[in-house]
Amino acid sequence: MTKTGELFGRFAVYEQLGAGGMAVVHRAKWRGIEGFELDLALKRLRPQLAGKPDVVAAFVHEAKLSARLQHNNVARTYELGKVGETYFIAQELVNGRDVKTILRRASLAGTRMPLAVVVWLLAELCDALDYTHNRVDDDTGRPLDIVHRDISPSNVMMTTTGHIKVIDFGIAEAVIDDTYPARVRGKYGYMSPEALRGERLDARSDIYSVGVLAYEALICDRLFTREEREARKSGERLDPPLPPSLYRADCPRELDAIVLRTLTNRRQDRWPSARILRDALQALAHAAGLKSAASTAAAWLSELFAEDEETFTAVEVSELLAEMSTLVETPPVS
Repeated sequence: MTKTGELFGRFAVYEQLGAGGMAVVHRAKWRGIEGFELDLALKRLRPQLAGKPDVVAAFVHEAKLSARLQHNNVARTYELGKVGETYFIAQELVNGRDVKTILRRASLAGTRMPLAVVVWLLAELCDALDYTHNRVDDDTGRPLDIVHRDISPSNVMMTTTGHIKVIDFGIAEAVIDDTYPARVRGKYGYMSPEALRGERLDARSDIYSVGVLAYEALICDRLFTREEREARKSGERLDPPLPPSLYRADCPRELDAIVLRTLTNRRQDRWPSARILRDALQALAHAAGLKSAASTAAAWLSELFAEDEETFTAVEVSELLAEMSTLVETPPVS
């Protein structure tokens, strides 16, 4: 177990934030000259995997990709490095809660995320994805064609100031490294039908995942049951979901239509881009008189977790570990 304040290169390493099969994440402090300090999340490749070229390539791929993304709604990557034989990625420490934790707390409290907060969350998420999907190589101007591939409540953070941060580009795809092997990976409950089939993905696959997250934020429950997730895993096509307003009376039919369009099985029937989806959400907020803003989201989040005394951290350990069992890497369904 890591000791409090363990020295790792120029970092002081503190409590563990999460762990997976490839890496462990800790809160750390970057100590520079003249008393310079920066709190961050330190993601370290497990030492026993340092000799596996494919694992190292995947770790390097994540760092190279996420370092290209400089947007207010995307958690930043500062450095890829190596101390001894241990590879690390230094990343932004997000002061907030992941959406999965937020929805679970709301469910336990017998409440739901207000419509204004749902729309704000989705609009900022779309801003992040619009930027990501349209990112080009700085040197060549060539589109990077980035697809996150793992948009889910555990990978979307809401900060204490009410803004959204997308995290974890560990399985994202982009045209930056032809040596990185593409695989069918993700969480069955959030993967698009084409992702489950192992097809070539584009931005509309992430838009499908946004739709699942939107539906769950509205109803404060999972969209797909365990049985339905297993059916999707085996390639079975499910009927379109029912309108969210059937489970939530204050959900406008216009929002029903927006969300259901993200969840069509045929990608050509979905919103063509995150920007157009964001514009539709903002138009709805204006027409419905929803006070959709960061201050609204921050106030609700503070009230929801008012009884908690601990400081917000990047990702709660229990939530991250629970998600690990649902992350899959399998052959595509035939």
